[in-house]
Amino acid sequence: MGPALYLLLGAMILVGPDRPPALLGDASSATYAAWLASTAIETEGSHNGVERQVCATARTRSLGWRPTVDPYLARTVARYGTASIVEKVRVTGCGRDHVQTLVVSRAEGPRFNVIRLSQGESVAPVRATWDATDAVAKEAWARADRYGCSVEDSLRMGDTRVLPSSVPGEWSEVWPVTVCGAPQNFLIRFKLKAPDEADATVERLP
Repeated sequence: MGPALYLLLGAMILVGPDRPPALLGDASSATYAAWLASTAIETEGSHNGVERQVCATARTRSLGWRPTVDPYLARTVARYGTASIVEKVRVTGCGRDHVQTLVVSRAEGPRFNVIRLSQGESVAPVRATWDATDAVAKEAWARADRYGCSVEDSLRMGDTRVLPSSVPGEWSEVWPVTVCGAPQNFLIRFKLKAPDEADATVERLP
């Protein structure tokens, strides 16, 4: 097992439940947990295109978190807040059973900032996720049948899944998306460059 594979495995490990004190600030663990649950449900509802009342009884379960040392994200966090972690939260009862992947950082005072990443099993670093998401969105929209497509039918990400890999530091993920009511699938190949840094290539599956 090479060093690059160890880096990748390290990126996949989720820890918890105690979050870093630098992230929590003056907020208690219970306050943060309540905020995270509410945020995950709200995010799931808005990106799943369901009405608010559908999510009123939704439930959440934290799957754990991991630190992020992504150099691109670090600049953003340093500008708008302090500390950052990647959270995995399962949301049930908001139209589907779904895993939210959220980057959380603390803003000034008790407020928290959140950024939504690709969903499901994905272990991709933040910048690589954003790059791949942008490429997927452009390709998906280019191939979508937009006739009669409303705002409610806009692009929605499904649960990603990680494919087995025998190459150290390289892995692939399948990203399902729905655009204008029609499903599309994309294969994203990642190649690790450094901890929390990876190149990504995007291929639309037939």
